[in-house]
Amino acid sequence: MEFHLDYSLEASSEIDNSLYDWCIREVDKNGNQVGRDQIPWQWGLHFRISELSYSYDVEGEGEDALKSLEDMSEDNADKLLLKSSERIFARLEPETSFSMLGAEREINNFSLKVFKADTENCFIRGGVSFTAEVDFYDETVGDFVQVYLAVTSERFDAMSELVKLRCLNEASFMLSRVHGFYADWSPGISTNRVKVLARGKEQRLNVSDDFGFKPLRLGHVGEFRLHLGSQQKFMI
Repeated sequence: MEFHLDYSLEASSEIDNSLYDWCIREVDKNGNQVGRDQIPWQWGLHFRISELSYSYDVEGEGEDALKSLEDMSEDNADKLLLKSSERIFARLEPETSFSMLGAEREINNFSLKVFKADTENCFIRGGVSFTAEVDFYDETVGDFVQVYLAVTSERFDAMSELVKLRCLNEASFMLSRVHGFYADWSPGISTNRVKVLARGKEQRLNVSDDFGFKPLRLGHVGEFRLHLGSQQKFMI
């Protein structure tokens, strides 16, 4: 498996900005820093939802998975083990440019998955583009970032009903205080580019022996807002 990264990464506590104790730097093959110091970005980031869909899946498996079709009869037809799942899927279009730390290219694959759970939670995953051999052919997977939103059945049913009725004409998503998002330091609360540090080992951070911090990687979401709206305009 080959991961596609342009630069190596180093975490350093030697930073000019007095507001932060450490930063991450991208370094080229000659050992030169590329771009500015990257520090955790905690402010809001907005996304337009360009696609929204609902799915309901049922899976079944016989109690004896090795039983041949010839042996199947109506007598044991009720012994299937069934399970179902529901999902809401949204394709996200960021208003800000995103790229993986260590890569120049923009991330074009952002998505949101909403599902039912006993405990409500929001977390985020992502990965660096790679090429791997599949059935004797090289297959390349692009960079991706995916947000997972676990909600109660009642909340999920309310959202899925809106999607199934096709009555929505407004949809947006906002994230803030996300672990693993980095950007140049700015006195404002907006940025034109965000760099992403995923959990995979491919984005290895080179650190000195006296570096006493643990840089944040994708996972925790501090705050989010999912907006689904219907707006009608009337002639007066």
